[in-house]
Amino acid sequence: MGDFENAVAHAREAQSAGREISDACARVIASMYHGGFTGPLRSSHGYSFVSTGTIPEPADALWLELFGPYDKLRSDDERLLFGMFGTYALNRPDREVGVPGWSSLWLDSECRHSWVAGMMHVHDEDLETVAAMRQVECEKCEAVYGS
Repeated sequence: MGDFENAVAHAREAQSAGREISDACARVIASMYHGGFTGPLRSSHGYSFVSTGTIPEPADALWLELFGPYDKLRSDDERLLFGMFGTYALNRPDREVGVPGWSSLWLDSECRHSWVAGMMHVHDEDLETVAAMRQVECEKCEAVYGS
């Protein structure tokens, strides 16, 4: 699968689980739509986000720069990516700060989570139910699902 297909699959999975897309997915989406570096006297929110993870205030400035030219969306998949990216940009807690390790984030290298709650392994189809009762963690990385 290519970057677009990986991003769509990740966005669908996040949407069905009721969570935001990952930093890696947001970076992949933005990399497909940003216009690049515009020169030393003009900054690009898209280029800055793809490079550092920094989201400007207001956060919708980034969304408009990336997706504004695509007012006639070509597919439901693009609509999903644009919408999931928008809620990610609005809801990420540390928006105005670069993210350590950002440049190494990509969907190919993202952890395929192995969820556990205490000593119990949690299957993807049970994740939402278990997470409503207790915190679920990935045993491979630092990801946490639920409260």
